[in-house]
Amino acid sequence: MTPTRFPELSVSGSPTQMGQNIGEHFKNQIREVTELVLDRVNKGTQNRVLWKKAEKGARDSFLSGRLFPGHNG
Repeated sequence: MTPTRFPELSVSGSPTQMGQNIGEHFKNQIREVTELVLDRVNKGTQNRVLWKKAEKGARDSFLSGRLFPGHNG
């Protein structure tokens, strides 16, 4: 079997349920990569971004998504 670059996961349900299932399944990997990205951002700037501020930015971006037509969440 050839290793794949990205893991595969089969989910079903509403878009919201599928997103929640994917997020729950990959929770640890998501946490690791977001910490890595935040660390890299902070190495390249004088104005450090704290985890709390990064979380707020993420939450705000999800709320903004509700403004798009066809959003069912």
